[in-house]
Amino acid sequence: MAEGKGSRGAVIFLHGSGDNGKDFRSWLLSESNGTFEKTLSDASLLLLTPSAIPIQYSLLGGQKSTVWHDRKGLGLDEWEDVDGIARSRQYLEEACVTVLERQGIPRSRIVIGGFSQGGHMALHLAEQKGKSEKKCEF
Repeated sequence: MAEGKGSRGAVIFLHGSGDNGKDFRSWLLSESNGTFEKTLSDASLLLLTPSAIPIQYSLLGGQKSTVWHDRKGLGLDEWEDVDGIARSRQYLEEACVTVLERQGIPRSRIVIGGFSQGGHMALHLAEQKGKSEKKCEF
């Protein structure tokens, strides 16, 4: 993880199903010809792209994959892996947010987003913070 001293804030961006943080970061930088990271750096913002811990993924027949939580289907009424979402939320809190806070970056200066399942996970994180703090500051 990059050093946060002197940084004003951070952007945490979560990859989609089956990807990983390193490849997702490479894709972001490639698609922007490096301007995405430079813009963040010029604004004294850190970019973090953590990887999900590989788990058995039902949509791949139970094979291990880097996903934020399990899915058994893609419909709106499908089962949701509440335990898996909680595990990923705890992992992200420990791996990213707590570390950033120790480096002097408060939660109010951390933005989280994501692509596909990463976006789904980011919304769960924001929704959870909204419940406990009556606002969405993540």
